[in-house]
Amino acid sequence: MSAAQKTNINTSAYRVLYILLLMIRQRGVGLPDINRALHANPLIKRSFNSETLTKYINTLRFLGCNIPRSSSKTRYCYTLASHPFPMPLTPPQNKLALSVLDILHRQPDTQLYEQYRDFLTHMFWANGQELSDIAKLPDTDSKSAPKIINVLETQRRLLARYREFCHDGQMLHVRLNTKYPHKKNADLNELIIEPIRMVQEGKVLYLLALDTASKNNIRLNLNHIAEVSHLPVKARNSGHETTVVYQLYGRLAAGYRLYPGEEVLFKQEETIQLKLRTDNPQALLARLRKYGTSCQVISPHSLRHTLSQQVAAMKAVLEGNRPVYTA
Repeated sequence: MSAAQKTNINTSAYRVLYILLLMIRQRGVGLPDINRALHANPLIKRSFNSETLTKYINTLRFLGCNIPRSSSKTRYCYTLASHPFPMPLTPPQNKLALSVLDILHRQPDTQLYEQYRDFLTHMFWANGQELSDIAKLPDTDSKSAPKIINVLETQRRLLARYREFCHDGQMLHVRLNTKYPHKKNADLNELIIEPIRMVQEGKVLYLLALDTASKNNIRLNLNHIAEVSHLPVKARNSGHETTVVYQLYGRLAAGYRLYPGEEVLFKQEETIQLKLRTDNPQALLARLRKYGTSCQVISPHSLRHTLSQQVAAMKAVLEGNRPVYTA
């Protein structure tokens, strides 16, 4: 930050507001919790005695926050019952937030639905509202036909089962009910894989895994898996992530919006360097290829070489110099 960008702030006021933020996020916090958070904050980096922390909490009470006294009943935690800084959503925003909740409730991933529901519940509470007062929580059983419910429950069981496979970290033997196109041996519908994670696209569930024969990451549609069994061998590469560094240029760099997990290493007017840890580098390369000459892979060298080969092959095809395959 340059000297012109620096701004003097009241450090005590900042600490008080940061404690308020902690109490909104966690509802109930003890003095040790507050001290740990203050010490971890890069702008504070210190802890305080109980008398000072109590003074900060009393300041919040003076501003209108309802914070009951801590006691053995509250496990000596301070709870923010209410505060005078509501920012309630407008009716259209409420409707949109609840529509997303309803959509998630109809997806196989119950974890995502529960996390978003908890987030909305906390957000409405922090804004002086209650989620239950805005609308009834989605109920699939009362809104969907039995056939849809059965399909959804089947998907949820599959998702839970294969997530458990990924968590176990053991190799799997799978038999497909369709031929896997990348296999070149006699057992076209059988694979030995190392499960990595689950992916959902639309209404289709995929298992991202490492094919031990080709050493490539593959995606298997769960509907195409006829049988699956554990092998008494621990996976060696499952969950392995590669750190990829790449640069974007020109208008792409100027207006670029970060993908989840991307980290900006540096940024200038028409150049941005990014870092991403990924367990599927081939999928990342497929995205980076779309950027054409506005993208350059910096590291690792192996991935940079792979991208160069792919671009050269595409160029050869476009120029009509198709490779000749011999038996």
